[in-house]
Amino acid sequence: MRSKSLDYPAHVPALIYGCPEMDTSKLKPLKTGEFSSRQVIKEVWTPQIFGHIVEHYKKLNPKQKPALLFAPGVKESKWLCDMLNRHDIPAAHIDGSDVYIDGEEFRSDPEKREEVIDRLKSGDIKVICNRFVMREGIDIPELYHIILATPIGSLASYVQVVGRVLRNHPSISKVVIQDHAGNFWRHGSPNADRDWSEFFHMTSSQASESRKKEIQKGEVENPIVCPKCMMVRQSGFKCPSCGYTHTSNRRMIIQRNGQLISLDGPPIQKTKVERRPDSERHWLRCYYRCRSSGRTFNQAYALFVNEQGYHPPRNLRMMPLSDIDWYERCERVDSNDLR
Repeated sequence: MRSKSLDYPAHVPALIYGCPEMDTSKLKPLKTGEFSSRQVIKEVWTPQIFGHIVEHYKKLNPKQKPALLFAPGVKESKWLCDMLNRHDIPAAHIDGSDVYIDGEEFRSDPEKREEVIDRLKSGDIKVICNRFVMREGIDIPELYHIILATPIGSLASYVQVVGRVLRNHPSISKVVIQDHAGNFWRHGSPNADRDWSEFFHMTSSQASESRKKEIQKGEVENPIVCPKCMMVRQSGFKCPSCGYTHTSNRRMIIQRNGQLISLDGPPIQKTKVERRPDSERHWLRCYYRCRSSGRTFNQAYALFVNEQGYHPPRNLRMMPLSDIDWYERCERVDSNDLR
C-alpha cells in the first residue's frame, strides 16, 4: 500500500515474533468473537509471563524505541507497568478512567493522555500499557514495537491493534510485534493483504470463525516459528532472520503454574475432510431438516458431523456458494446461491 501524497509506503513491514505464549487452549470466544477478559485472567494469565516479556523486549527492542503493551485487563496492565518501571523500563498506563504514570493516578482526560503520548514520542517513556483503549483513535506514527500480552479473539480487534504500529515514519524501516498469546496463529500475519469484500458483510465473530475454517480446510497454511530466534514466517525450512534450518514447528507454552513446556505442531490443525458415496444424501437430509426448523447452514453442517462422525466437503449440492451464507438460516438463502 502506498500513500497518494507521499513517495514512500504508507505501511512498513512488521516482523512478528512468536515468543513463549500463554496456553489458550481452554478459551472460548464470546458471541462477539472476542475473549472475555475475566476468563483470560482466570484461565491463562500468570505473573510468570513478565519475565518472558522483559527478556524478549530487550532482545527485540534494544534501543527502547516507542512501544505499546496490550494486557488482559486494567489491573494487569497497571501491574505490568509497575514491573517494567522496576526493571528500569519507563512505562505508563492508560485506561478509560485513569492515567497511571510516575506512580500516580490521574483522571483520564484528552489532555493527560496527550501528555503521556508526547512523553512516549520524546523517549521519556518507553512503553504505554493498556487493555484495549489504545487500539484505535491514536496517532503515534513513531511507534516501533507492540507487545501482545493477551490473547485477542476477534480478527477485527487484532487488525486494529497491530494496525497501530504499521504506519510509516521517517525514523523506522520496519516494526516489531512481540506476541505472547499466539494471536498470529489465529489471525495471520499483520502484513497480509486481506480481501475484506467478504468480511465487510460479516460480524466480527463470523469473520474470526471464517479465518479459522480456512485454516482447518487447508486453504491457509499455519505460520512457522523459528525455535532459535522466535521469528514467524509463512513458509520455508530456513529462517530469514537467523538462518537456522528446522523441519518441525515447535511452540513454547507458559502453563497456568508458570512452567514452560515445549509442544510440537501448530495449535489449529487442518480438518480431515472425507467424501463418501452417501455423503450428499445425508447432507440433503440435514439441510431440509434444518430448513424446516429455522436453523443455519453451519448448524446443518454440525448436525451432519454429529450424526455421521466425519466432516464432508463443502461443495455438495444445496451448500452455499458464499462463505457468509453459511451463517444464514437455510430457508433465507435463495436456491440460485446454492450449489
